[in-house]
Amino acid sequence: MGAVAILVLLLGGCSGDEEPEADPSPAPSASDTGSPSPTDTTSETTPAAPEATGPVHETSAFTIRGATPDYVSRVVSGDKITALSDLRVGDNVYFSVKQDYDDFTLEELADVYAAEATYVGSLARLADTEVDGQPALHLSGKAGANRHAEVYIMLRDGVVVEIDFEMLSDEPERTQTIASMLATFTWK
Repeated sequence: MGAVAILVLLLGGCSGDEEPEADPSPAPSASDTGSPSPTDTTSETTPAAPEATGPVHETSAFTIRGATPDYVSRVVSGDKITALSDLRVGDNVYFSVKQDYDDFTLEELADVYAAEATYVGSLARLADTEVDGQPALHLSGKAGANRHAEVYIMLRDGVVVEIDFEMLSDEPERTQTIASMLATFTWK
């Protein structure tokens, strides 16, 4: 059960700041693989995401690029929790890498997240998606009073990677930022 405790702690969120309220609508995913949920708001009119031009962020499991040069890479807790932050607009992207999940399936991880429900705010599970060709859970909603969250959880070879976008930016910038960064995610 130690693995579940780690998931619960990471879902405790890193936000709670009092900033102007952001739009709570979920960001569409680039390549939905499951059946769309009622809260999926994918739109044909969403402009294509610009290419990510920020710093490359590297962990033991993957690399990803910040959306713009305004992003700075930070270490929060060694390789276990790291972040990219755009200090200009107050957007944060937290990454966690957790080992020893060989006995879990992605669906079992979804059940753990749903049962614990300890994230600050209210997240709903959207249709599963893919990130770098790997199936990913997609959660979306409020991260506290004033932030929007988009969370992607992947499981590969016993390693869980969680990407937690906690953003103040509004649509369509938020959706474009997420899409541009996820397009650069590469497993090691």
